[in-house]
Amino acid sequence: METKQALNLIVRHARPMILQSFRPESCIVSTAIACDVLSFLDVPVIPMVVQVGIYNPKLTERIKASWMPDEATAIKWRNEDGCYGVSLGFVDTPPNPENPKPWPGHLVAISPTFLMDLSIDQAARQQHSIFLEPFWVPWSEETTFQRFITGKDCVLSMDNGTSLVYTARPTDRSFMKSPDWNQFERRSDIVADLLRLMKRAEL
Repeated sequence: METKQALNLIVRHARPMILQSFRPESCIVSTAIACDVLSFLDVPVIPMVVQVGIYNPKLTERIKASWMPDEATAIKWRNEDGCYGVSLGFVDTPPNPENPKPWPGHLVAISPTFLMDLSIDQAARQQHSIFLEPFWVPWSEETTFQRFITGKDCVLSMDNGTSLVYTARPTDRSFMKSPDWNQFERRSDIVADLLRLMKRAEL
């Protein structure tokens, strides 16, 4: 199976399987599954801890026209025209009452040719015009794999005007302590199901 076809299949089918057994804030197991499946297919891929700023279309427009706001300005903009942002993986991210002790990071899968985020949907806020689904994207000429892992932010513009800014934390390996990463049996059925889907797709 070609790499692009495999990536599309993972993005389309993995997340619904994952959400049957894991909460939406499940970036570690989601990325582990992506790495397991792609490694089985001999696609070079590694996990990468990141932090992500997600800005709705109104906030994206404001930032492009002026600057990244401080807290007081962000509240003012929100009251004026609905600017809204979400953060993932920042140490000071407000806690989720349903998950009061979250891991302070966000995990994605990267390779020399692409970035894949299977759990970005946890940041969707439809009431604020932030619509997000799992995705993969190839690196751009401006943001290459090497530039990203050495400090260059990856800025993505979604179809509806929402923007995402990924910052890599390549020395952070704290996710490896999580059972979602180091206990394969927690995700083995999902990995097997995805590999079976790929086998059928090749027939």
